[in-house]
Amino acid sequence: MKTIKNDPHPKKPLEEIKKYIKKKLPYIKLLQQYYRHILPGQKIFQRLVDQYGPDCRIYINHYPGTGDVFLTSSLLPAWAEKNGVKDYVVTVIGKSAYKVVQMFPIAKAEILTKRETEDLLHYLQTVGETNPNIEVLHFTPFAFQNTIMDRLLGVNGNHFMQMYLNVTFPGLTQADMLIPEEQIAEEEIDRIFEEHGLIPGRTVLLVPYANTIDPLSAQFWNYLADGLIRLGYTVCTNCDYPKEEKVRGTTPLFLRYNQLNQFVKKAGVIIQLRSGLTDLLYNCECNNFVLYPIENYYHFGFDTLYEYFSLKKMGLSSSAIELEFSRKDEKDICVRITDDLRSIPGP
Repeated sequence: MKTIKNDPHPKKPLEEIKKYIKKKLPYIKLLQQYYRHILPGQKIFQRLVDQYGPDCRIYINHYPGTGDVFLTSSLLPAWAEKNGVKDYVVTVIGKSAYKVVQMFPIAKAEILTKRETEDLLHYLQTVGETNPNIEVLHFTPFAFQNTIMDRLLGVNGNHFMQMYLNVTFPGLTQADMLIPEEQIAEEEIDRIFEEHGLIPGRTVLLVPYANTIDPLSAQFWNYLADGLIRLGYTVCTNCDYPKEEKVRGTTPLFLRYNQLNQFVKKAGVIIQLRSGLTDLLYNCECNNFVLYPIENYYHFGFDTLYEYFSLKKMGLSSSAIELEFSRKDEKDICVRITDDLRSIPGP
């Protein structure tokens, strides 16, 4: 007769195994976070230190938006001087943001990917203030997963500019902003006008694309362009054509950042959906129409797009023609713009 021996290591019931895994899950997630983000972030940080030296302050631009990079770049030299920082490098996401930084007297800039930037932020969040030589140039970094500051947008007049001045650059004022120097010859703009048959003083540049604001309908831009052409204007679309669609009947142009101010000055009119280019062109010398649709997927605290991003409220422009409207009233805005331009005499 066979003797059945007791198993000294009986298998745990399935429920006990589940409980064990659940108990250990926080440690598993912590290790996962460390190997996926924190360790790569540490390596990126060390790479920057090896490249630029241990005494070089690292400023992180965590968002590639043109307006954000423009504002931080315009204020950063004064911020570094205020804090006694003589040697620093700015990280940005992508070539477009890098070109914005190049408009200012910032000697060192490093292009990172979005993932590299997020990993660097995770590393910074982990080490905290033990490494004071690294700083984030934003009031609510995405990687920190903290929505408290997002809920303060628009509260007590904290518009886009004020959030930067109150949180990111405390102690600075708008007077500390640097204005980029124009570095292109007038002949370069003249060649663009001649090449495309554009009329100086009677040309409109349309800017229909933005990152954080939902686009207006194609019908709106087509209707607007038709009305402008009937008024005798030559009309262009600022776009990366054919990757981005041009407005029907218009000339596609892909202007560099350092060409825009001189171009619109010679053109006479710009009509733009509020975007980062609006910040870059805040002091442009032309009829500057800025469009603020009320309905939008993204919300900025308690304010509408106009209340939060208005050039006038931000103190950047007193001459911009800013139009806030419901999307169902797009056609009425077209009529308003063409009526305004009809009253402007030709060159």
